[in-house]
Amino acid sequence: MNKYKLRLIFMLIIQLVLIVINKLFGIDFKQESFFTLSNWTYWLAIGWSLALALYALRLSCPHCGAKQVFRGFSAFDLRWPQDKCHRCGAEIK
Repeated sequence: MNKYKLRLIFMLIIQLVLIVINKLFGIDFKQESFFTLSNWTYWLAIGWSLALALYALRLSCPHCGAKQVFRGFSAFDLRWPQDKCHRCGAEIK
């Protein structure tokens, strides 16, 4: 298993933990307290999910530049990064 796949799995586990923490410590959202520090678990989970999405967007083959997670514009084109590129077959370490 390559290091990029392990990082993605690790980041997904952290995201899951943040969601659970948000559900456990979550306060009912009110419009006047939406941007306050009492919602820090919500904002931490949102920020981490954006970082996770950007990381998954940047994963590409070092040889041909093919995207490894988001391969197209369809929801069915999402794939786990593999040890070999899906387009050129080069080894991804």
